Parts: sequence; structure tokens; C-alpha cells
Amino acid sequence: MSREKNLTGQPKSLITGGETRYIFKHQVLNRYLVRYFCCLQTGFIQTEEPFWLDEAYSSPIANIDLGYVNRNIESSRLVTDLIDRCLPDFSSGLDYGGGYGIFVRRMRDLGFQFFRQDPHCPNLFAVHFDRADAPGQQFDVATAFEVFEHVPNPREVVQELLELAPTIVFSTELQPNTTIRSVNDWWYFIPETGQHISFYTRESLEFLAKQFGAKYYTDGVSLHVISREILADEPFPPQRRATLFQRGLRKLHRIIKRVVDSPMPAQRASLLKDDFERVRRLLNKPNQADHE
Repeated sequence: MSREKNLTGQPKSLITGGETRYIFKHQVLNRYLVRYFCCLQTGFIQTEEPFWLDEAYSSPIANIDLGYVNRNIESSRLVTDLIDRCLPDFSSGLDYGGGYGIFVRRMRDLGFQFFRQDPHCPNLFAVHFDRADAPGQQFDVATAFEVFEHVPNPREVVQELLELAPTIVFSTELQPNTTIRSVNDWWYFIPETGQHISFYTRESLEFLAKQFGAKYYTDGVSLHVISREILADEPFPPQRRATLFQRGLRKLHRIIKRVVDSPMPAQRASLLKDDFERVRRLLNKPNQADHE
């Protein structure tokens, strides 16, 4: 479906349907010069109509997505905690855009009846637990991790998810509280892959929730809930975030103490950031002529 445009040819906002303004252009997939626009009402950023997506998804999981395994493990912890506190009557869930099925496999291993839906990626780890394997199944929660930034139609996706389940748990990075004038102002654009095309603010996600009669919750960084139900607890209460911070602080203190009191080496630092930058450099090597 083509995106709506105003009389001057500017695309309409994918969130509000209102006006946008041009903010910058940048090469996507190292060959297409793409324009980026900002929603005047909510600050949501979108690309021009993404004609390059077939090429971008020649591999369903981008080579630069090196945090894929760890993200699924961490997501299972977060969702387990959220279900236990906020959805005491939970019966089943659906992982939308479930990739290779690692999250679904992990949740089932933890005792949660989860199924997977993703027509664009092979199911390697949750075979026989796709949505098609549970015809007529009603879901209490739909999860969508690192999906929203990929979709060219956010309103339609939120509507579809709320038809599948009354509560959506999803992740996507919120824009930083700084003025964005170029791709270089925020790491999350990742134009090398061509897969990130929608970039949210708190206001844009609040607008989407209200549009469908739902309430929006956020941890203020990257984890979000949109729900039409009255939840048993706040998904991200300030005191719980403080507790998590305190736990992290105690862990840091233990590491420091071990280094000071023991000849044993400190815990190894993750190579994820260095690996990400290495793959990014490889993707940015000149390959083909640019096209306007």
C-alpha cells in the first residue's frame, strides 16, 4: 500500500495521518539515497516509502544483529516477570515476528504456553509451535521484540496485535532527548541494513494506544506495553526500576571487591559492541554505484 502524501508531495505521518517535515537524507544499503521525515505532532520519524525492503530482507535476520540470542534470553526474563505481576490469569501468548523461535522455545521451557508467528523467517527452535499449530487459540498477550522499527504501517500492526490479544508487550528504542539532524545523531537508524524504517517517541506510542482505546506504559528506554485490560500491577513501577538498579549496583560492587581482594582477573567484558562496529565497517565498504 502506498503511503499518503500531502499536496506538496510530503508523506503523511504514519502515526497521526497529519503533516511531516523533511529532516535529512542518507544512503540506505550503501546504495539508495533515502529521505527521512518527522511527524509534526508526535516527533515520530519515518523514511520515504521503503522500496528497498525486498533487498533488505534477503536475509531475514540482519548480519549486524549480533545481540539476537542475548536479547531473546533477556526478553524471556522480562516477560516472565511482567506476566507473573501483571497478568495473573495468563493462559497463552503469541510472539509476533518471532524470528527463529528462540523466545518461544525459552518461554515454553519456563512453563508458558507461547506460540510463534513470522512468515518471513524460518522456525528453527519452536517447530510445531507456530500460530498455525494452534488454530482458534485465544491469546492473553502478544509480544513483538525488535519488530516495530521494521514495520511500514505501525497503525495497522497495532490494530492487528490488539485483535490477537488485549495486551501487547514490545521493544523498540525511543528516540533520544536530543535534536536529530542526521543518521549520525542516533545509532538506532542502522541504514546499512535498510531494515529500520520507523522510529518512535513516547508521544507517538501514546497516540497509537489512545487511537485503539488502550493504555500505554513504558520503561522510558526500549520496553513498552499497550493494553486494553486493567493490569494487576504497573508494568514498570518506579520502585521496581530502582530495585533493578540496586541489584546491578550490588553486582558491580561484588565484581570490584573480587578484583581488589583476589588475584583472579575481572569478569570479561562483552565483545558485542566491538563486533557490532566491525560488522558495520564491513557493511559500509563501497560496493555498488549509488542511486538517487
